[in-house]
Amino acid sequence: MESSHAAYLSVPRTGKSEVTTLDHAGAATLPPLLTVEETAEQLHIGRQSFTKVKSGEIESALIDERGRHVPRVAVIEHITGPRQ
Repeated sequence: MESSHAAYLSVPRTGKSEVTTLDHAGAATLPPLLTVEETAEQLHIGRQSFTKVKSGEIESALIDERGRHVPRVAVIEHITGPRQ
């Protein structure tokens, strides 16, 4: 059964950000890992993303020298709620 949750994100389409409804197809266009900055842009929360990542509210992982990254699923879960 499909979830009826929909959220609005800036999903890259043609090199520009545009507001669109997050669905399975839209989520698939997000990269598997996003930087904290990219997460902030997608969620429209600015510097709050750093606080949410630091507190663990948004899941993240330290990836070698590239810094901290947020999995695509964590961005989706932040909007729609945890997986059931």
